Amino acid sequence: MAQKFSFNKLRTAIAGFLTGTDVSGTALTAGEEAIHVPKLRSAKIVEPIAASVELTAEDSGKVFIVSQAGAYDITIPAATMSGWNAKFIVGTVGANDVDVIGGTADVMVGIEMGDTNTAIAAASDKVTFVASNAVLGDWIEVVADGAAYYVQHGAVADNGAAHSG
Repeated sequence: MAQKFSFNKLRTAIAGFLTGTDVSGTALTAGEEAIHVPKLRSAKIVEPIAASVELTAEDSGKVFIVSQAGAYDITIPAATMSGWNAKFIVGTVGANDVDVIGGTADVMVGIEMGDTNTAIAAASDKVTFVASNAVLGDWIEVVADGAAYYVQHGAVADNGAAHSG
């Protein structure tokens, strides 16, 4: 199967080049073959979310700024997609729950970090930014290993984010 390659995407991903070296990795001298290693951009893609959405493989690695102006669900791909990861940050506080729902039932495990740390039970389906309790900057981060999501979430108050099955 042929792979489609985009030089435009590569060009925008390169931020420049590291200092050139010779083939052994030491400083260049006149007449030596030079090795130039590209320096890749490391900025994260940041996108707002304000309504129900079903995320895909292409959304891995993104940071999502969440609005609680309305109640809705953010569905992430099945946990079988090993390496899939994203971070969700409250950017607009409101009086509505916003749920981050696993694409596979009962596979969210991890820790809640707030006033006290609490384990997220292995039977959780979702993590919720809780209406009127979440504050600006509360966050949820998920990483899939092919069988489960490993979840961390930080909230100013213990009830700013909650998990359930």
